[in-house]
Amino acid sequence: MGIELYWDNDDRSVMLVEVRGAFTWDEMYETLGKIKKVTDRSPAEIGAILDMGADVRFPGGSVFNAAGLQHARNMLAMSKDGTGPMVVVGVSGIIRKVYDWFTAMDARAFANVKFADTLPQAQQIMAGRGFTYAPRAAAGD
Repeated sequence: MGIELYWDNDDRSVMLVEVRGAFTWDEMYETLGKIKKVTDRSPAEIGAILDMGADVRFPGGSVFNAAGLQHARNMLAMSKDGTGPMVVVGVSGIIRKVYDWFTAMDARAFANVKFADTLPQAQQIMAGRGFTYAPRAAAGD
């Protein structure tokens, strides 16, 4: 399935990255590059929600090897140079521990990264950060 990128609110200030099934690191970097282009051009703050579905399969089978950890670090660090916060949805407790480890090494790089268990929780975090936020209407509404 891979990676899909959407606007998650009506005023286009929160981007939603949905990761489902298998994906490649190249796909992830391509998506992060698209987000960076948008944030670089925007005079307003842009937030991102990275929704890692329950069926996500990391390239190489795991994020817990040297290459996987470096890719995860690069992915989380994208918020350092962006214009707004990133909320990561649906990752296990062990990945959050890896985040804690990264933060201990470079807290500034990960200051804008938060975690949520569900997409509605992530959207609530974004609303709490001042984004005008009304979740998308269901198809046909």
